[in-house]
Amino acid sequence: MNRKTLSAALACTAMAANSGMISCGGANRQANSNNAPMPAATAIQRSQDEVTSRIERQLSKYEPWIDKLIDTDYQDQKHVKVQLLFSGIPVFDLVDASEKEFKNEIHITLGSNTEAFFSPLYNTIFFSKNWSGILDHEIAHAFTAQGIGMDLVIRLEGYDGPSIKEISRVVGKRSEALKTDGALSMMLHAIDTARRIEMIIRSFGVENKRTVRYQEIIAKSIGPTQEKTEARVRKLVEEYNANSRFNPDLERGNLIMEEYQKTMVSYNEINHAKFNDRRGICKSDLAPMIAKLENLESRAEDAIERSGALKATTDFNDHARAVFGEVKTGSMEEAIAEIDGRLSFVRNMDLMTLASIPEAFARMFDSMMGVYVGEDCSVKFTLNQEELAMFASMKIDGAGMFSKALEKYEIAKRLASEGMDSEGISTALEYAERFEHNGVVYTWKPYEVRFRGKIPRADRITDEMAHEWRRIDDSQRIQYNF
Repeated sequence: MNRKTLSAALACTAMAANSGMISCGGANRQANSNNAPMPAATAIQRSQDEVTSRIERQLSKYEPWIDKLIDTDYQDQKHVKVQLLFSGIPVFDLVDASEKEFKNEIHITLGSNTEAFFSPLYNTIFFSKNWSGILDHEIAHAFTAQGIGMDLVIRLEGYDGPSIKEISRVVGKRSEALKTDGALSMMLHAIDTARRIEMIIRSFGVENKRTVRYQEIIAKSIGPTQEKTEARVRKLVEEYNANSRFNPDLERGNLIMEEYQKTMVSYNEINHAKFNDRRGICKSDLAPMIAKLENLESRAEDAIERSGALKATTDFNDHARAVFGEVKTGSMEEAIAEIDGRLSFVRNMDLMTLASIPEAFARMFDSMMGVYVGEDCSVKFTLNQEELAMFASMKIDGAGMFSKALEKYEIAKRLASEGMDSEGISTALEYAERFEHNGVVYTWKPYEVRFRGKIPRADRITDEMAHEWRRIDDSQRIQYNF
């Protein structure tokens, strides 16, 4: 299968699923060969046209070197640059729906809201139709494809500038900051605290409906006389206590759980809104949220301690088992220690991944190309002078790689010092071709990018496609420059 056939097969797979075609080969195609009028553009075609237009605008921020990296010709037979693949479903679902080879080889953590990701293995940026229109983060990964041991690898011919060692030294400082004091670290701490609260409450079978259930028992006990009612109430409560280990202190856990759920709804709403504006959740959002969660955690621990259940035999309810898995220890106290260890391990692994040198570099790159000069957030932050100097010293064929972006960034810093908000600055400068400030006019010529052919689309990757794509990559794609 050549490059053109592969692209056609990828697009064909999705179109067949949507149009009812059984096969995309030869006579099984829909019959338009008899000069019948072609149908109006399909929703798929309109989506692909829209995606192409958005990517062309995105790449206009760059310098001519972007042509060396991103493939914009989908009519030729070559597969030597970074490819783009559009999916009509979320990329998480694309991986999940694909066959074994592709699914097993995508060794990255994908969330259900992931919009795009770069795979060095397939030399491809995958993105969905719900993608927000920004590829800077993924282009950073493509430009410095991850090597062995999470190192960076510059992979463009004609590159001149700081060495990998020098880049890693600068980026390493940001990586450590993200792990210890950044919004990203705070976000993971908030998530970790939330997991512990849920573990503490749910592991003891405290359910929101317990109070309602208790009231139902009282209601059912109402009889013809007060004496019979009281006797029946006592009996039912004794049975309930015996069967469900009812403890008044655990009722406090119910109230804590309700507060926790309201707090997490608020957290998720803020997080969703901030990811929509490309910053991620910020320190100013996280500080009060963490204080609230830590207070809830302390109260949950106190409620469980007072209940005496810490010494009880492990008896997780079904929900807790589903979330935290089985534990092999004896008492609840031991179970909490075991699960807490698991949560700490998960958080450390998250930090190692999300604050790794490749990820830190991609966030720095994204912040620069998006002209972001706002507060420290989980996705973006303001670059310092050492980081800006590193980008300024990167060249391709003797020309600065980021001349436009860096000039805009210096203007952005001045605007921020004068009190302009970060969102307004990014909006004014990111795609600007002309900007006037204090009587000085700045102009930037956009780099014109025009795609040839359609960006391939697939909603499922078969083993045959994956194998063929790998073979093409191995024999033709651009080589890493060590």
